[in-house]
Amino acid sequence: MAKKNPLLDFAFRELQLKDRLLEVLIRVQNCDLEENEDILLQIFLEAFVELFGFERVVYYRFEKGKGLRWGVSKGITEEERHRSYFTQIVSDILESSLSLRWMQRRIPVVLDGNEVFLTYLVLPVTREKTLYGIFYADVRNHSERLDIDLIHILVVQASLSLYYRQMYETMRMQQLELLKLANFKNEIVRQITANIENPLEKTLHFMNEIESAVPEGCVSHFGEIYRRLSQIYLTLEKSLNLGKIGANIEDIFQKEVNICHMIDRILKNYEEEIKKRHIKVEVVFHEKFPLLRGNEDVFRTIFDELISNAVYYNREKGKIRIYAYSDNRGHIIEIQDTGKGIPVEFQGLIFEQFYRVPGSEKHNDKGAGLGLFLVKKFLGYYGATISVQSVEDEGSVFTVIFPA
Repeated sequence: MAKKNPLLDFAFRELQLKDRLLEVLIRVQNCDLEENEDILLQIFLEAFVELFGFERVVYYRFEKGKGLRWGVSKGITEEERHRSYFTQIVSDILESSLSLRWMQRRIPVVLDGNEVFLTYLVLPVTREKTLYGIFYADVRNHSERLDIDLIHILVVQASLSLYYRQMYETMRMQQLELLKLANFKNEIVRQITANIENPLEKTLHFMNEIESAVPEGCVSHFGEIYRRLSQIYLTLEKSLNLGKIGANIEDIFQKEVNICHMIDRILKNYEEEIKKRHIKVEVVFHEKFPLLRGNEDVFRTIFDELISNAVYYNREKGKIRIYAYSDNRGHIIEIQDTGKGIPVEFQGLIFEQFYRVPGSEKHNDKGAGLGLFLVKKFLGYYGATISVQSVEDEGSVFTVIFPA
């Protein structure tokens, strides 16, 4: 019978350990950033026990201004730290939190009435000299060499995971604060707008009633005043409607949205106008174009504005082509029309608030100069961009790019 080769056995165990460590790292990488931090930390605690044979593991959280506090643990309770032998361990943990250095100790202790040698590691979890916490792990009567290199890999992964979680949480909180500020501002604007809209609506209603009594010499002036007041009223009404959308956005990444189906529904709303103008519509979505995570109301507002512009600013017997695909730039939706086009000198201004290209009211008297401004603003929530290419008397292409 062939003798076992200790060197080969050792090498095989090392390979097995590295393979299992890789599985843990992949599991961590697949963790959702929105998950509770304790769930992530439990994966690391289990790895200390299952991969390296530690019996008890604790993660101490570090909070600036508050210091270290007991976090999550496996195989040990918080009461254990009040035992006499734990005084030395706590001292090492505090020292490690200041020096940011690892420690390995072997001390005699009494556990469960028996005197044993306790081997323990104190492992600061850091990134760029920032302390996130401390791992404490111990094992009784351990005689084998600890694989410090692999333990180091595990701790480095923990620091990266906690760093990314912290960055995500910071960004999420900033986003919530920005939304609160935006909603506060929108509420003030809404109240002011509503206070102006009501008397303006009554004024327009009154002007309709007295129109027949206007002296002949004043009819053109009366009509111009009525047209301008109507334009202001439409602008206020659009501001209020869009403000309601903004105020009701609880989560801008609410769910995965099928943009293709949404665009089909939007086009149905303009069927009558499309038939009236004899416009030919072509929609082409690449078969691998993904669902986009976002807020359905926001996406609907964005694409309704772009499609309505393509309809109302188009020419008789014109064309609209909507093309969606993905490439190395991201996920792209192009909306192309054969309308009058936008003069070069105005193309950089069309995304500004209340801006309307001179003469555009001839083609669409319902515009308020808010639509493209809000499209760009809403797309900014998702890190998306919008650009325009336009040639006078030939048409325009609006290109929306969502990051991949």
